[in-house]
Amino acid sequence: AVGISGGAIQAQTGNFGDLNVSGEATIASLTVTGTANFNGDIVVNGHIVSGGSTPTVASAIGGVTTSIEGTDTAGTITVTLPAGTSGEVAKATFVNVFGAAPRVTLTPDNAASAALQYYTSSRATDSFGLGVSGAPPAGTYRFTYQVIQ
Repeated sequence: AVGISGGAIQAQTGNFGDLNVSGEATIASLTVTGTANFNGDIVVNGHIVSGGSTPTVASAIGGVTTSIEGTDTAGTITVTLPAGTSGEVAKATFVNVFGAAPRVTLTPDNAASAALQYYTSSRATDSFGLGVSGAPPAGTYRFTYQVIQ
C-alpha cells in the first residue's frame, strides 16, 4: 500500500518500474539486484563490507600449501612455502567473473611476508596470482588483497 501525506510518499510495500527522486531520499535498507550507477560521489559514513562467497586458492608448485579467507573483493591468502620456492605460489579463483581483468593490491600481513619479494603474478577476469621471487626461507606467509575492476 502506498499513501501520500503532505507531499511525502509512505509505503509499506510497493513495486515501481522507475523511481526518480530529485532531492534527498532516506532509505533504511536497500537491496539492488541489478547494476547500480552513480553519477556523483559516493560518501560512506560507515564501513565498506564486502559480501559473497569465498574464492578458491591453489598452488601448482609441489610442497606449497595455501588457504584463503574473504570474498572476491578483499581477503587474506596464507601460503606455506618450502625453502627456495619462487614463482606463482598461489592462484585465487573468483566466485564471480569480472567484466575485465581487475586491479589487485597485495599487502604483507606479517613481518615474514614483508621481507619477501612478492608481486601480482597474473590477473584475469576469473583469477589472480601471488608470486614470490628470490629464494625465500621456508615459512608461512600471509597477504591481504583488495580487488577492484
